[in-house]
Amino acid sequence: MKASHSEAICMHCAQGIGNPPVLNSLPSGKPCRACADRVLDAQPGIFHAAWAEPLPKMPSAQLALVKGEEATKPSA
Repeated sequence: MKASHSEAICMHCAQGIGNPPVLNSLPSGKPCRACADRVLDAQPGIFHAAWAEPLPKMPSAQLALVKGEEATKPSA
């Protein structure tokens, strides 16, 4: 892959990075390690981030149990 003048170039293999990033090969035929890292970094995560969503609100009785306190009955 030849790089154009406006394209970013990998400092390890001197080939164009691409958008999205591509895996370039070195003259020896082996994949460029810097390009491989760049391609992997561009991939979306495979694990769901539990902290990305707001936690549901707990009723006060459940919250008291979580804190180790006795649940009090709500006054009517």
